[in-house]
Formats: sequence, structure tokens, C-alpha cells
Amino acid sequence: MYDKKVISLEQFFGKTDNSLKVLGNDGEGKIKNMNGILLQAANIESRSKDIIARRQDIVIETDPFNIHALHVPTNEVYPFSNWSLGQICDHLGVPVKYVKKCMEENEFGFAAENLNKWLKTGNPDKEFLLRTTGDRLHGFLSAKYGIMDDRNVLEIINDIVGSQGDYVVKNSLLTPELMNIRVVDKNMINIDGEDLSVGLNIKNSRVGQASLEVRLMIFKWICSNGVIFGGGRGALYAKQHRGVFQNDFVTDFAKCLDSIPKIVASIKEWVEKARERKVDSNAIQEMIDKMKKEGTLSIPMAAKVIELIPKYGYTRYGISQAMTEIAQDYSIDAREKIETYAGDIIMAS
Repeated sequence: MYDKKVISLEQFFGKTDNSLKVLGNDGEGKIKNMNGILLQAANIESRSKDIIARRQDIVIETDPFNIHALHVPTNEVYPFSNWSLGQICDHLGVPVKYVKKCMEENEFGFAAENLNKWLKTGNPDKEFLLRTTGDRLHGFLSAKYGIMDDRNVLEIINDIVGSQGDYVVKNSLLTPELMNIRVVDKNMINIDGEDLSVGLNIKNSRVGQASLEVRLMIFKWICSNGVIFGGGRGALYAKQHRGVFQNDFVTDFAKCLDSIPKIVASIKEWVEKARERKVDSNAIQEMIDKMKKEGTLSIPMAAKVIELIPKYGYTRYGISQAMTEIAQDYSIDAREKIETYAGDIIMAS
């Protein structure tokens, strides 16, 4: 049993590695490397189970190592993940920071007491969707949550995109809680001196961490830098998990792909202008300061960007490439913020 002292939450939830893995072997599939990703998604699905549970049938219990949800009718116990603990706290109106503080201080009883108190209030027949993988509860969701799992998304992407060109999955992240893959066209954009291709940044979550979204990006082959284009010009598809929408996704996504050639023409123009647009030290510092103020860059990250700019050149394009190189060392959330900001710099040229 733990001593009465502050301890790391990683002892309960484990350390989450939400970094994109680089795939480079061009494995089999309509989209190269996709077969391996599909097998990973199928493996997660085979180890997963959904439970529709009434509020009155959920009890929070403790042991020396964690707090967990007990589904009374089946007597099944599921330890929370970091994400699902935040979700039940949100549903019950209990501050998750307080519950985690109790856990850090080895006061599991206080944490369970608070959660159980608020579980007993409200409509006892209200239903929740509990999504488990293995022996852990990864999602505590409204029963109205619209299920569109990673395997379904990947199969649709494989069928639609795989039939339209020579594509490969270059990066992937696939966990029971979050999926992010980058599908890149092997044919390069015709820009003198640049090894750039158009790609799709595809994100989904089985448990509500993210909407289903597809955004356009450019991928630099020699160093795997990725620039994501945000806003209306780069967001091809985005939908929250509400209701049943698999058929809608198939139809809408296929239509979205029709717009890619026009957007790619714009990307080519943006990149060419960004390569020509020089920036001085004051302009660079303004961009860096803005990102630090918004929390996109830390001080060490900003220093690394400034260090890398001479490698790519003192242009708006050079700054974007310096930013996306350092982005590769961080988790997916931090990485995407930096990569999207890099896309904004290019589009503003």
C-alpha cells in the first residue's frame, strides 16, 4: 500500500505516448502501410466492449492502487483511464483536479465518496455508454454518443482514397482513445526545388477525445515535416460524434476529395509566395512571441525554432519549416497546433 505522500498519477493511468510514429516500409494495401494500421484497429476492437449502464447501476470503488467503476448488474470492475476519469467528473459536475489531487495524496476514499455522492443524485435511470478496452474503462459517455470507430473510418479512407492514386500512410497514432494518421500522395507537387506532396491528416476518437476530421496538409519527404492548413481552406471534413453518420461520411468525404485539385493549386501558389517573402528578425520575433503568448510554443521550443531558421532560410516558408521540424518531438496536440500555425504563416504570404 502507498505511503501517505504525493505520488505520480502515472502510477494509476500509465504514461500515455501520444506521438506520431513514422512508417516507412510501404507495406501492402490499397493505401500502402494501411493493412498494418487496419490490423491494429481490429485488435483494439476485438479487445473492446460497450456497456449501456444506468446511473443507479454504477458504483465507484477503490483499492490500494486506483479507483474504478463497478457495473453492479454484471459485477464487472473497470479502472479508469485518465481520460474516462475526466469524463465522469464532467458528467457529475465534480472538479477532476480535486479527484486527482485525492489520488495523488493516496486519499482514494475521498475521491470515491465524492463521485458516489453525485452519482446518487439526478435521474437514476439516465443511461451512459461505457467503452472499455482490455480491463480498463477508456470512455464514459452519453448514451447518445454516435459511434464511428477507427476501423470503420480506416476502411472507408482505404476504399475511397486508395482508388484515386498512389498513397501511403507515413505517420500513425492508434490507441484505444485516439487515432491520427497521415496519408500522403507519392506524387509530388510541382514546385521547383521542393520535395512536397499533398496529404490528409485524419483524426478520430472512439471515446470523445476528438471529432472525426480530415484536414489537408503538405508533407516534406526529406525530413517528414508536415504543414496543416486550417480554416475553411484546409478542413475537408469535420463532424462530432452524434447520431449515426457512417453513410453521411462516405458520401460527404467522397465529395470533399473532388475539391482537392483546386486547393492544391492554391497551396502551390501559397508556398511559392512564402518562399519569396523575406522576413527580418523583428518579424520573426513577433511570430514567436505570438505563439508563446497563445501557449503554442514554450521558451525552449521557441529557441529551437530560431536556431533552425538559417537551415531553411529567412522567409515565411523557412520559418514554417523550422516550426514543423521541432513539432515532431512533441505529442500530437502540441504538434498539430504548431503545424497548423505554420500553415497559417504560409497562407498569409
